[in-house]
Amino acid sequence: TMLNGSLNGCDDTARDDWIGSVNSSKTLSRFAALSKTFCTKAESSLQKLLHGRKNLEKMLTSKARNRRSSNKKDGGDRTCWADVEYTDDFCMIEVSGVPNWPARKCQPKDKELEKNLKSLDLFLTAPVGKNGEIWLLPHTGIQPFDEAMLDDPTLEELTQDERNELRNSITVARRVLSKKNQNGRSL
Repeated sequence: TMLNGSLNGCDDTARDDWIGSVNSSKTLSRFAALSKTFCTKAESSLQKLLHGRKNLEKMLTSKARNRRSSNKKDGGDRTCWADVEYTDDFCMIEVSGVPNWPARKCQPKDKELEKNLKSLDLFLTAPVGKNGEIWLLPHTGIQPFDEAMLDDPTLEELTQDERNELRNSITVARRVLSKKNQNGRSL
């Protein structure tokens, strides 16, 4: 479970867990099995990150081309990967087929990427409850955080599972914001 948790976006696995696993590998064959499992799972995670980064670069190139030729709205896959800082600034983002979804705004660590995003009026966001996904959206796809949207009648068009996932995501965002406001500081 330690390998699954740490390589699938779960923050519950700490450095001490790794040290404990390596130290408890009393034989070379146990250590080899731990290493092989790690490499196998890490390869899959790294491939997913590489695909996300290529997708980001493709979207930025496409947006730069479309900006010069027209202002047409482009659809398609918005998931990507970049090294980011997750801010405590929550918003609602447009998700096709679903009403606005709660998300955290992300700040790219790469200054060149930050400059490119700003020039194209694009933002990176992390949808709450989407396990480490980062989405690239235009500023028009981002609205202020609004937990009252749970009363929106269009939610009836969603499946029960989708409504539950949305409700849980808004609850998580509300808790983080409440804790931030109680402490009077950023988390």
